[in-house]
Amino acid sequence: MNTLDENLQGLMKFLEKLGQMPPTRQIRIVEIDPNTTSDEGGRLRVMRSALQTPEAYEYRFDELLRAGLPWINMSSLGVEGEFLIVGIETPRGGGSSRTSVNYSGPSVAVLQNGWGVDKVLRFE
Repeated sequence: MNTLDENLQGLMKFLEKLGQMPPTRQIRIVEIDPNTTSDEGGRLRVMRSALQTPEAYEYRFDELLRAGLPWINMSSLGVEGEFLIVGIETPRGGGSSRTSVNYSGPSVAVLQNGWGVDKVLRFE
């Protein structure tokens, strides 16, 4: 099992402990860096083409772990179609000898929207 898979399993265990299991376990990943912009409603603007399978994102995740970032936040952003969208959020800067991977559950807006991601993400 690779590091990304281990962390995705960790995210699912975290959500289970919160009692917030998503309606699907099929995952697509989108990277959210400090340059990601928001629309007028505060939704993050991402290209639909930026969604990746865990297999396709595995190498990039390992790169981020080696980049000296102080943290990576793995967020459950909601569901789009049949996929749970997991955001990989990164900070501006590095210089850390070890990167901590943190987990975040869905926002209240996502839960109130039946897990729909459209309250927090805008696909372009």
